[in-house]
Amino acid sequence: MFNRNSGGFKPFPGKVPTNVAGAAMGGAPYFPSTPCPMPTNVSPAQFGPMPSQTLPTQVAPTQVAPAQVSPTQQVVKTNVFNTVVPHVHPTHTTTVNKHVFTHQHYFPQTQSVVNQCFNQQMVCCPPPPCCPPRPFGF
Repeated sequence: MFNRNSGGFKPFPGKVPTNVAGAAMGGAPYFPSTPCPMPTNVSPAQFGPMPSQTLPTQVAPTQVAPAQVSPTQQVVKTNVFNTVVPHVHPTHTTTVNKHVFTHQHYFPQTQSVVNQCFNQQMVCCPPPPCCPPRPFGF
């Protein structure tokens, strides 16, 4: 039985099992016919080498313990269904033809050259009489 409060597995709460490995066939416990108890106050080295014994192999019936159930593992299976949804986005184009008239204004200009010639006539009189030179500062 699984005890959830203790967190562990307790196969026989309050009972001692008699049909486990090491027990004789039929559920009776196995005891050797000639027990050889070792004295507790004497070292085993004082007895010398121990004689080897070969006992028959005891095979107990196979036991089946209660099932241990793990927590349920969650698995997600995804199915994909593709659906095409048409979306129509209409567009209208208007073509506008514009005629542009460019008016160009010209202002032609002519040039002419006038050459003028002037004459001056001067009558020169004799210069006035000059004074004799004087010393500087007087």
